[in-house]
Amino acid sequence: MLKIYDTNHNAIGHIVKYKDLKVASDVTTGDQTLSFTYMARHHEICEEYYIETQDAEYVVKEKSVSTDGFLSFVAVLNLEELEAKPWSSFGITDSTIEDAAKLALAGSGWTVGECTVTKKRNAGILQTNTLGVIQKLCTAFMCEVVYDTKKKTVSFYDQVGQDKGNFFLTGLNLKRYENYPYWPGRAYHRVRERWEELPGKLPVHE
Repeated sequence: MLKIYDTNHNAIGHIVKYKDLKVASDVTTGDQTLSFTYMARHHEICEEYYIETQDAEYVVKEKSVSTDGFLSFVAVLNLEELEAKPWSSFGITDSTIEDAAKLALAGSGWTVGECTVTKKRNAGILQTNTLGVIQKLCTAFMCEVVYDTKKKTVSFYDQVGQDKGNFFLTGLNLKRYENYPYWPGRAYHRVRERWEELPGKLPVHE
């Protein structure tokens, strides 16, 4: 079941009739995309509406008509509060990523969750926002980031592998992907329609 909120974050209702629900995660940026096809007409869903799943909250960024005539949607993690705070400059010297992130997140409503990265680094960035700072820190510390959009936490972990830009898809075995720059300040990897369904793993609700 998906919960729907309007642009003012007022609850509209729930969606129970949907199919082809997929969540794609990019381990290098921590970003996720949610996609699904709405199999009813009970609720109008517009771009910039919010969608809440059991694990995360997303913002609708793409609306299209599927081949069977139903509406399909693509949404990204709701990181608006991290994008809203501007920084003319941000710099750290001999700091841990946890301390640097606490400074960057101050006043955003977000906090640091878990952090397994203990090394110290120098880093700096100009003309950006809090999300840009977090991404710069991850590059400098060579670590992975996980955003919890419901608890509003940012967690940092030591990299577990050397592959860059890899995706993990809920219920799918990905075959190919390509970089697809989309919205200003954000990008996601559009998944080509070449995958194998894993029996019993793909959630389909009628």
